[in-house]
Amino acid sequence: MLKKIFIFLSIICLGVNFEIFGIDKNQDNIYQIRTKEDLYEFARIVNSGKSNASAVLMNDIVINKNIKLSDKEIESEKKYLDWEPIGKNSNNKKEYTGVFDGNNHSISGIYCDTENNSGLFGCLGTGGEIKNLKIKKSYFLSNLENNFDSDEIISCGAVCALSFGRIKNCKSENNIIISKASDENACKSSGGICGRNSGEIIESETRNTTIKTEGKGENNSGGICGLELETGRINKCMVDKNTKVISEGNYKNCSGGVVGQNLGTVYKSKVEKIKVIARGNSKENISGGICGKNMNILDTCTVSSTKLVSEDGKLNYKAPICPYVVGGKMSDCKEYSWFDLLRPIISF
Repeated sequence: MLKKIFIFLSIICLGVNFEIFGIDKNQDNIYQIRTKEDLYEFARIVNSGKSNASAVLMNDIVINKNIKLSDKEIESEKKYLDWEPIGKNSNNKKEYTGVFDGNNHSISGIYCDTENNSGLFGCLGTGGEIKNLKIKKSYFLSNLENNFDSDEIISCGAVCALSFGRIKNCKSENNIIISKASDENACKSSGGICGRNSGEIIESETRNTTIKTEGKGENNSGGICGLELETGRINKCMVDKNTKVISEGNYKNCSGGVVGQNLGTVYKSKVEKIKVIARGNSKENISGGICGKNMNILDTCTVSSTKLVSEDGKLNYKAPICPYVVGGKMSDCKEYSWFDLLRPIISF
């Protein structure tokens, strides 16, 4: 008995707070996530009402091993452990408003097939922050084929589906990210980091990832973000290494290397060695190296070695920076060829 009391007092002195049958916390009352079981428990805590809980990853976490990274193959797979996003969505007032620090660790093997927002996080609320995190070898699908509600925001992203908060130093690598719906009024957004952004995305990167919107209605796909709204800001982000950005449907398809459709600000971001595709028997297909459709600010962005495809629509637009500008501004944005990149070496 005395030994148990001594151990209990020692834990208190060390500043560690343990919840019974739960996740341990540090002296700052921050959850310490060490295992996939801890991660699922943290999601349960947040989605049960503690939306401002903060957490830090202590290890790399693998949820499903050897997940198949093919949207055609994976749809027949039922063996994966499912994931329900943290902070489900803004409609049920369960958006996440805490601070989630990846601590430069990774989460891999996420399998998230949902009829709502899809991502590690569903909705990042105002004041919330996700930082220092890599999401890799995961599959995200927001599928409203049979459950469309015109009030729903159809968004899909590796880090979060919908953001009003701050995302910093996050990476999306070797993922599949898809949003689709069969209703002609649907507006869908898929992004390597975030599907739909009204907050800040800073110093983040997408590589070797397939990002896609498909089906009827309006499709917006972007290497970082599918649709950025007026208060959104993307700064110092990168999209590279064989990433594919695809929008495909029969109404409006808009794809961009950084953002599909921009109503906010995109600043000092780069695109290299990716494919940007907009296609389908649609009213318009738009593909841009940085942005598909710009209605606000693109500033100091660069693109190189990027393939653009815009085909099969009544109107097809493509351009290295942005082919479709509506009241927006572009300044100091450039396309570089391999010769331009090698010029300093050649000059020497």
